[in-house]
Amino acid sequence: MAKVDRGVDTPFKFADWAKLYQSALLETNRSRLPQKILDAETAMFQRKLQLSRGVPVNRDAEGERAAINDALLYLVILREELQH
Repeated sequence: MAKVDRGVDTPFKFADWAKLYQSALLETNRSRLPQKILDAETAMFQRKLQLSRGVPVNRDAEGERAAINDALLYLVILREELQH
């Protein structure tokens, strides 16, 4: 699992997708969960697209990509659990 650097600028870089991801993880209403997962995934894929357009690739961007990939895997697990 990728470690997220807790530096001063981290909350701003990760804010959009991370808030939606956390909201999905903490959602207890099963009827709202699919939309929360979709919202988080959409924000993550949009952020990955932004990062792929950024030049040059730096360590922070690589760390964020790794964090997004980890988060996406957890959302897959969460979605699978929702189906049971």
